Parts: sequence; structure tokens; C-alpha cells
Amino acid sequence: MEVTTTEARRMLAMNGGGGPAITVWDARKLQAAKKSPGGTVVAGVVDTLGKRSAVAQGLPKTITTSSLLVGSNHTLFVLAQDGLAVGILKTGEKNLFIRRSSGALVEMQPNCVLDFYVSETHQRTGLGKLLFEFMLSHTATPAHRFAYDRPSPLLLSFLKKHYALADYVSQNNNYVVYNKYWTAGAAAATPREDRRASDDASRFEVTGLDPGAVATVRGAAPHRSGGGRPSCGALPTATPTMGRFASPQKRTSYNIITQQDAYGAPAETPVRTGKRLVRPL
Repeated sequence: MEVTTTEARRMLAMNGGGGPAITVWDARKLQAAKKSPGGTVVAGVVDTLGKRSAVAQGLPKTITTSSLLVGSNHTLFVLAQDGLAVGILKTGEKNLFIRRSSGALVEMQPNCVLDFYVSETHQRTGLGKLLFEFMLSHTATPAHRFAYDRPSPLLLSFLKKHYALADYVSQNNNYVVYNKYWTAGAAAATPREDRRASDDASRFEVTGLDPGAVATVRGAAPHRSGGGRPSCGALPTATPTMGRFASPQKRTSYNIITQQDAYGAPAETPVRTGKRLVRPL
């Protein structure tokens, strides 16, 4: 895409020699730039290259636009050459569930390559490798430590050729995390087996278990499981009040007052304080 305005060319670091130039954009920088005419042109460049990327990859919708970038924590690298904007590469962290080759399910939040496109007329010229290497240097992250969102056959071939990345486990979410992610360098996440209802209680230290006290959980923060509810493992609880046919009965102000407390002792006479009935201390 040709960039004609002087201000936009300056923003995209297009120099007089016409050599390759790469600029880095995030939500704050692009939002500030869009206040000027040159920034509006840059936003148009992002929209156009994002649309071309979606078409080239056969995606049902465009995943890189200036408005989406402004509303995210993603980083966009824009490549220019000879007065033309010719490529983009977008990265950002995502919370993923990845199945390893061992079968273990891992929750992780890696940096991801979310979009990568170089104009068809500038492919096989080394510009894609230049853009990718710039991104690796900028993020200080090797290629095998990224997750790749729906990589095209061209990107898979690119990674195999330049970074010897080939082996991975197919995922339901269509992300690719190479096996080398786990074997070269420390893993970024701990495997989580299928623990939908409860966690390993050994992960927590429980204190404050005297009757009537609220148990305090210290140590590792409870993770999310199942439908997004926090799970804190099996914590000790008071023996419930028993109802008819020995069925557990909820501990309410009514059965505490009229029947027995959670430990089988007769309830003491309640006292009225304001509008609520409470047990005496």
C-alpha cells in the first residue's frame, strides 16, 4: 500500500533511501497518532493490510484493524519498503488451555503470534524474515516460546525452514504450541489435570478452624475450573444441622433458634438487637 502524505511516511519511518523500515504500534501510540491527519493515514494502512491478511489466509473476518488494536493490549509491527507499507505482524498474550503430548492439560498465558502478513509482491525477498527477527528481538523471546494462532501453511513452512520448528500437538482451539516450548527452557505453566470439582488440598494452608470462625486460605491462589468458578479444594466445615430423616439441613437463623446448633447443643435463647435475631456470644 502506497503512503503518500509526508506525516504518515515519517510516522512509519520511511527514509529517503527507500530501505526497509519497521515501526512498533500499541493501543496508546495509535490512539494518540489518530488525532492528526498523518495518524489517520497510518490507521488506514493498518486496516488495509489487516484486510489483505485475512483474505490471504482465508479467514472469515478481519482480525487486525486499527480499532481492534486500540481496544487491546496487542503490539503491531508495521513493515515499510520503498514508500510502501508491505507487512504487519501482531503479537499479544492470550490465556490458553493446551494439551501436551503426555495428555496433560496446561493452562498458560504465552505471548502469541496473532497475525503475520507480507504483501504477495514482497514475499520471498527476505522481508518476512527481517520482520519476524525484529519482533523476536523486540520481545526478547525465541520463536519456540510463542503460541501461534491458526498458522497458515506458509507460516508453518516458514517456521520449519528458519527455526527448525515442526513437532506439535493439534489443539481444539487451533493454536500451535511447538513441543520445543516445553523442552527448551523452563515451562511457563504447570500442567493441570482434570480437577473440575476440587483441587489438591495440599496446595493450601488452612487456619482459623475453631467453631464459628471463617477458614482462611493462604498460599497458592485458587485457579479457575469448569465454568469459571474459583475452586479452593475441600475445606473443613462444621457438622451440619440434621433435618427430617437425617438429611442435612441448611444452617439458618430459624433452625439455629428453634432446634439445635451445628454441634448438637441446644440453641440458647436469642436476644433481639434491632431487627435481626442473633445468638448471644
